[in-house]
Amino acid sequence: MSLFDGISCGYEALNRAGIKVNAYYASEINATSIAISKYNHPDIIQIGDVRDIDISKLPQIDILIGGSPCQNFSFSGTGKGAVTIEGIEVTTLEQYLELKNQGFEFEGYSYLFWEYVRILQEVQPKYFLLENVKMAEKWRNIITKTLGYNPILINSNLLSAQNRPRLYWSNITDIKQPKDKGIYIKDVLQDTYSPKEMLSEKILNRFQPLKSTYCVGTTKPKFRTIGQRDYVFGDDNKMGCLVATDYKQPKQVLHNGVLRKISPIEAERFQTLEDDYTKYGLFENEVKEVSNTKRFEAIGNGWTVDIIAHILKHIK
Repeated sequence: MSLFDGISCGYEALNRAGIKVNAYYASEINATSIAISKYNHPDIIQIGDVRDIDISKLPQIDILIGGSPCQNFSFSGTGKGAVTIEGIEVTTLEQYLELKNQGFEFEGYSYLFWEYVRILQEVQPKYFLLENVKMAEKWRNIITKTLGYNPILINSNLLSAQNRPRLYWSNITDIKQPKDKGIYIKDVLQDTYSPKEMLSEKILNRFQPLKSTYCVGTTKPKFRTIGQRDYVFGDDNKMGCLVATDYKQPKQVLHNGVLRKISPIEAERFQTLEDDYTKYGLFENEVKEVSNTKRFEAIGNGWTVDIIAHILKHIK
């Protein structure tokens, strides 16, 4: 069972880890992500919103995986953690269930971690895996205490060309850091690009070169406060972390002297997905092409497949 399944990167990882999947139950609510999953894996069984899952209607689950929403945990988000709109911090499953039953509303979506815990306790799988971002020690400790296992921090840059440090909690034992494959931006970029990837002269004139190990350029401060989307990465660097909001402004690279946006295929490669994995979706039994904006959103919400496969390979 995969909670917050997205585009089923978990299914891809299970296949790469050589784990035979008899049935894959996916909880997801984003229509585009579901359509992409259905197109790539028609056998996936969609079971809807994580808040409405009734375990009594499902068979025994061997592996439970999921990456609960991170925005309220993330340093780049609110950092408030799991809280109600009134600001009540939710620190135990019992408290969450009581507040939920009393009709309290919650801020953001990071509180859904407690739905993961609810299902974990009801399912009692042989193995579980939870992924989330680096966060304040307070919330990291709450999750660790709840799950009963310390997380391991793994950066996707070991198996991909993307910097993506993530925490992984699991009862899969002896998880080791993967060996660095030495993959850089230049190793995944396409030699050709479309007009959609080109930047206008107006935008180009806003950039300034930088001497940095992180990037080679950024927007001039006079135009706006510098954010993650303003950086330009050199092709011998690692890409910055892909995020769901990249659809607003895809990551930018300086490649063969051309400053441009990355393509959806390149974004897929940074997540170690197959080329064009997100190009099509099955919408109400009709195959349709997915827009670039929706592709970037879905990819940014996903997992680095090879990292998850590496973890799952530790299952004995």
